[in-house]
Amino acid sequence: MARFIGKVALETLALRALKVPGGLEEIITKSELNELRRFVRFNECAGAWPIHERQLYDMQADDGVGVAGSRIIHEFMFFQTPDGELYFVIVFFGREYAINMGGPEIEGLVSWFSANENRSPLYLPNIHADVRYCG
Repeated sequence: MARFIGKVALETLALRALKVPGGLEEIITKSELNELRRFVRFNECAGAWPIHERQLYDMQADDGVGVAGSRIIHEFMFFQTPDGELYFVIVFFGREYAINMGGPEIEGLVSWFSANENRSPLYLPNIHADVRYCG
C-alpha cells in the first residue's frame, strides 16, 4: 500500500507541476524525491517505508459527509509540517493515508497529530484540500 500511496503522491505532484512553467523539470531533478522514486518504482528502500493510516469517517453513516446528499469518494492534499517535512495526505472512502515524501519515517507527522488534537490536515481551518471528489 505504501508504494501505491507514494506513486499517487509523485504523480499528483507532477500533475500540479505541469501548471507552472519549468515546474515539471524541477520535480524531475529534485534529488529529495529520489529515494521515494526508487521505492515506488523498484521497491528499493532500506527497510519499510511507513505510511500513516486511519479511519476518519464511516462512508455508510448518515452524518452529512459530502455535499447535497453525496459522499466524498476521495480527497487529498500536500501538507508540510513546521519542521519542513512534506507529506501527501489522501482519503479514500473515509480512510486516510499519509506518506512522507522526503524519507521513510512518519514520526514528524505523528508528533504533529499529537500537537493538533489528532485532527486531519484536510480539515483544519484556513487549509483546503486540493480535490474533493463527491459521488
